[in-house]
Amino acid sequence: MDKAIILFMCACVLPFSGKTQNWTTIEGSDLGIPYSLFWGPNSGQKAFKINPLNDEIWWVRRYNIYNINSNGVFTTHSNYSNQSDMNLPATANVSYQEVDFINEDVFVIDGYTDFVYKYDDNTSWGQSFGATEAITLSADNDSLWVCQVGEDMIKMVDDIPVYYPDAQRRIQSRNGIAWSNSGLISNNMSKIRFYEPGTYQLISADTADFILDNYINDFKFMNNADSFYLAGNQGFSIAIGNQFIDTLSRFNTVNMPTGRILEFEFDQNDNVWALFGPHKDSISTLAFLDRSTGEWDQIYDSSNSPVEFMGRVSIELDSQGNVYVITPFALHILEVNTLPNWLHVLSQEQVDFEIYPNPSSGALNIQIDENVSISNFEVLDVNGRVLKKLPFQYEISLGVKSGVYLLRLKNGQESLGIRRVIIK
Repeated sequence: MDKAIILFMCACVLPFSGKTQNWTTIEGSDLGIPYSLFWGPNSGQKAFKINPLNDEIWWVRRYNIYNINSNGVFTTHSNYSNQSDMNLPATANVSYQEVDFINEDVFVIDGYTDFVYKYDDNTSWGQSFGATEAITLSADNDSLWVCQVGEDMIKMVDDIPVYYPDAQRRIQSRNGIAWSNSGLISNNMSKIRFYEPGTYQLISADTADFILDNYINDFKFMNNADSFYLAGNQGFSIAIGNQFIDTLSRFNTVNMPTGRILEFEFDQNDNVWALFGPHKDSISTLAFLDRSTGEWDQIYDSSNSPVEFMGRVSIELDSQGNVYVITPFALHILEVNTLPNWLHVLSQEQVDFEIYPNPSSGALNIQIDENVSISNFEVLDVNGRVLKKLPFQYEISLGVKSGVYLLRLKNGQESLGIRRVIIK
């Protein structure tokens, strides 16, 4: 289903430590998804990601690949959706597991066939290259690493594969150096490997003073430095080059939540947002670590946020540092900095109202409490630009061509709420 659907969100204002935090929630029904929004893979793959180049949101759920572009338009990609998706595998024979990017190219792994598929320049899908047992992806500038089950690792540069005779299941690379591990999320780290051109070195918790424990839940490089963070059950073990040199744990940070660090991301300033819980299928807490102070100074759970921490949960950050939390039921966005324009516009909500029919041929009815004072309404495009301003009526005709629009009710200069409408 390749539809242009602009999302309606509910904004929640929640206090924390004297601060006002704004949450925006996108329900699966807002996207037209009749079943669960997100169903993460069984192991350590990253099934939910935001492209740092353009802030496009991508995630995979078993049979489908989902995308919200920079204008807020939602699209479902699958073999039966439209012509650009015909090169994807048939729905009955697919299980999408992970997504990553090189510039505007999008790569996904099908866990059923173990092939890698590429969405080339946002135009069409095709099988990327000859990986036959692909399990994880990792992008680094112009190159893409592919780990395979029991097979050589592959490094793709300009669509040309180079094979590395080393069977690893996870890898993270930055500026030509890399760390890899032979397992996904498991109870035993075994050994982690450090690569630099032409060589590799095996390192284990038994031989490295600053590896906190023998567990590896997530690992990655900082955004702005070559420092490498490994999240275990006790906290972070930190390496520079091939040496682990420091730790961050409850013994040298303040207010660290209980549980294991199961997933984490760096913001644009290389501070940390992390998910905590007893295991990967039971996330309980989202927390922020200010590295300059060593304090976990924002901590969210189901009691002080709209996030239902049930089942598999994943996080991503956009280029402004806003936090996106996806759960089986909804996508929640914590406003940390300037939101994308489409999301900021749609998050304004003062009153509850409905518009029907929707989709419509142009004639619309507005259902709202008669006691609400409304002076006019505005018609906006998907980028939030005002196209028309008209006096309020309960029955209206927009007089616009087919497409997706936003209808905003106002009382003077006050915005009362906004809905998306589809004109056929």
